[in-house]
Amino acid sequence: MNIAEHFDNPLHVNRILLIQLGDIGDVVWFLPVLRVVHERYPEAEVSVLVREGNGSLLLAGVLPPKVFEVRKGKRGLTDRLRLSLGLVRDLRRERFDLVFDFRGHERGAYMAFLTGAPIRAALYYHNLPWLRNHLFTHLVSPTGEPMAGVGAADQSLFILRAFGIETGSAVPELCLSEEVRLRAANILAGEGIPPAAEASCGGDGDGTGAGANGSWVTVNPFSLWSYKEWGLLKWVQIIDWLWGEFGIAVVIVGAPAEGERAGELGSLCAGKVYNLAGKTTLA
Repeated sequence: MNIAEHFDNPLHVNRILLIQLGDIGDVVWFLPVLRVVHERYPEAEVSVLVREGNGSLLLAGVLPPKVFEVRKGKRGLTDRLRLSLGLVRDLRRERFDLVFDFRGHERGAYMAFLTGAPIRAALYYHNLPWLRNHLFTHLVSPTGEPMAGVGAADQSLFILRAFGIETGSAVPELCLSEEVRLRAANILAGEGIPPAAEASCGGDGDGTGAGANGSWVTVNPFSLWSYKEWGLLKWVQIIDWLWGEFGIAVVIVGAPAEGERAGELGSLCAGKVYNLAGKTTLA
C-alpha cells in the first residue's frame, strides 16, 4: 500500500508521536528524524516517547519536542503498572494523528497501538512475533527485505521516505538552546576551562579553547555495559596523541558513578585533561 497518499498535505497532521525506546546512542541517531519531521510538518505538535532520562537530550535543542518517558518504577510490580497505565492515559489524551515507531521491539509496538492513533507506521521485521507487526496500520518494507548493514539513522529515515518525505542528511545534529549554552559555559568557567569557540548549528568554530593551540574535545570513555568499553590504556594513548601532536586538551564527561574512574584515567595521561564526569547532565 502507498502510505504516502495518506498524509501528502502536512496541514492534515496536527499531532505526531515518534517512538524511540533505545538507549542514548539510538536517540542520538534519531536526531535526523526529529529534524525531518519538524521540517515536513512545521505546524504540527511533535512528541517523542523515549526511555527515562533520555528526553533531556532532546529538550536541550532549539526546537524541543514534547517528551514522554517510559519510567522503570522502583516499588515493584504495582508501581510499574501504575506508571505504565498513567503513561498510556497521557498518550491517549494527545489524540495523535500519526505515530512512527523506530525500533524493532514489541514494547514500542504496544505503546503505538495503545495511543489509538489512526496511522501507526514502523519497519517490518519477519523474525519478530506475529502480533508485533499487526499492531501497526502500515509497515515499511513488507517483503521482509533485510536491513543489515544499513546505518541506524538511515533505517529510521527509511520509514519516512516511504511516506514520501524528503529526508536529506543522516548526520545527527543538535542545535542547542541559548539556555543550555549558558549552563555549559557556567560549568566550564567553574572548572577553569576556557570556553570553546561559538559555532552555529552545522558550522565550525574558530578553534579557541583550552589546549596548547587553543582547542579541546570531550571524551566519554565509559558505557552502561562494560563489554562496550575500550579500555583506559587505549584512551591514554589517544589523549596523549591529541596533546602531543595537535596540542588538543581533553574534557572527560560521564555519569556521577564514573567520576573516580575518570580521575584515574586523567592521572595516567601526559596530555592536558579536565575531569567533568558527574558534573554535567546529559543535556
